[in-house]
Amino acid sequence: MTELRKIPNVGKQTEQDLIAMGYTTVKSLRGKRAEDLYAEECRLRGCVVDRCQLYLYRAVEYFVNTENPDPAKCKWWLWKDELVEPSPCGAVCAECGNFPSVCGGCRKIRGKVFWLQFTGDKVCPVYQCCREKKKRNCSGCPELPCARFMKDPTISDEDNEAHLHKMLERLGKTTIRPLRPEEITMLRDFLYEAIYLPEGTPSPPRSVIDLPELQVYIQDFGIRSDDHCLVAESSDKVIGAVWVRQMEDFGHVDDSTPSLAIALYQGFRGKGIGTRLLQEMIDLLHRKGYKQVSLSVQKANPAVRLYRRLGFETIRETEDEYIMVCNLSPDSCMSNNKPNKTTNITFRSVTMTDIPELKELFRNTVLTVNARDYTAEEVADWASCGNSPGRWEELLATLHFIAACDAEGRIVGFTSIRNDGYLHSMFIHKDHQGEGIATALLQRIEAYATEHGIREITSEVSITARPFFERKGYKVIYEQKALCNRLYIKNYWMKKRIPTILNC
Repeated sequence: MTELRKIPNVGKQTEQDLIAMGYTTVKSLRGKRAEDLYAEECRLRGCVVDRCQLYLYRAVEYFVNTENPDPAKCKWWLWKDELVEPSPCGAVCAECGNFPSVCGGCRKIRGKVFWLQFTGDKVCPVYQCCREKKKRNCSGCPELPCARFMKDPTISDEDNEAHLHKMLERLGKTTIRPLRPEEITMLRDFLYEAIYLPEGTPSPPRSVIDLPELQVYIQDFGIRSDDHCLVAESSDKVIGAVWVRQMEDFGHVDDSTPSLAIALYQGFRGKGIGTRLLQEMIDLLHRKGYKQVSLSVQKANPAVRLYRRLGFETIRETEDEYIMVCNLSPDSCMSNNKPNKTTNITFRSVTMTDIPELKELFRNTVLTVNARDYTAEEVADWASCGNSPGRWEELLATLHFIAACDAEGRIVGFTSIRNDGYLHSMFIHKDHQGEGIATALLQRIEAYATEHGIREITSEVSITARPFFERKGYKVIYEQKALCNRLYIKNYWMKKRIPTILNC
């Protein structure tokens, strides 16, 4: 009996199947998707296995990838399709911290969720609405997101916002896109919505936006080259906007720093949409080459927490307001707003004994991180490139590899380059995205290039990685369709000039 039998639900037959598929330890299963394990077993057996085995693998995936798994959550029947698919509001019951001990699942309890004790409702308004409209969930609803979505009073505003963001992503209804020329007049409405009113303060007349100090935000917008605006659209309706321009406003810093304004209609606030708008605008400004962006915000405005979370820092203040700046320089690494944890990371060259770890990290990263921008078929084909016999041995023989390792010596990222300056790979473990590891690896690979007289680095960069490389000074030369294994997928040929070492 192997250690696989320590995993809940894994009996003798499943143990034998896992070993036959190449999984002999708990560690070897980490990062594996249940759907992939199920598909592998179907291929192994040469038939479609009972779907209950998929539910079992979902429980296995939860157990091996969770630091302190809840024993009550490890039962395979708690991972059936109805508990994994989005509930009426877009939440996934199996992922909820209150499932199954506090809540047995939205549909099972018929919308009588535990937090109703705080709201006074008899049933979840979203559940009731979906039931009346005979819909499984809110996907496709023209009112999404609406005021029926409520905050969970037992968790923080930040956690509520993150949960709502996930729910809306699952329901797939809110998109971020550039403002269209015919929509510029909408900025008058959003400028009015951007006015912060403390609780109990009466709304000013709409004519207030005609004051010169406010008109500077929207007058003749779109004419200047530094006017940029993104909007949030839901069910063909624009519900929010974020825009920047060089102007002498309340948040003005200097003549090279654009000032930012953001607004959402009342019914769409606190749902994670503002966070998405800001993140998209920050990425856009990164790509445009701006060094920083500023804003002004009243001290009493709850949005201060959001701005700080996304990397804005106070540079000065008045009695009532903060003037905040977000650093957009290539080395700031603020776009994901995650602390830099590279102080616990060590870097080393790789050997042939590292191949299993490199292969696994590559496959898992492609199937999870890159799945944001490519179809399931495309990432599966891409991931299969690492399965060719002798492929990794050939790469280690022809490329210079650098690996990033955590405190326990596990590889959490790697990069490789050819002697002609072709950057072949840059992959970071899915659980260590946004921690500055890619930046540290790129700095080391560029130092290697400089030391070896490489004047230019080129690379074929994925849709997912393009913003990162653009922030690091790489330029898109052209877009292309590159062959992976069987399929051609979209990526970008990018390059960067590398300064040489001068003997002075």
